[in-house]
Amino acid sequence: MSMNMNIDADSNLQQDVRARMSSVLKNDAENILSSLGLNGATAIKMLYAQIVDKKGLPFTPTLTASHEIPNVETRRAMVLAEAKELGMIPDDSPRFSSVSELMEDLGRED
Repeated sequence: MSMNMNIDADSNLQQDVRARMSSVLKNDAENILSSLGLNGATAIKMLYAQIVDKKGLPFTPTLTASHEIPNVETRRAMVLAEAKELGMIPDDSPRFSSVSELMEDLGRED
């Protein structure tokens, strides 16, 4: 990203922000922005204003790699655990009063 400085008619110091990206990403984003009545420059100004207002990104960056997204089995387990926690279904999970008791149930010794 590079920045070029110029002075506009109001004598306010202005800076240009440039970013390189694929033409596909640029075109897809500009089509969406256009349907919202915006252009890329306005969207970037809005983003920067939100960064200043929130003192950080206005969204939470997340990893989207496939190994980071829970698979079907994990999602089912998460839903089941939440349903038990909310009392929607009975919690039939075994309870242990000590690590030794847990290890015994697992068939291992302490």
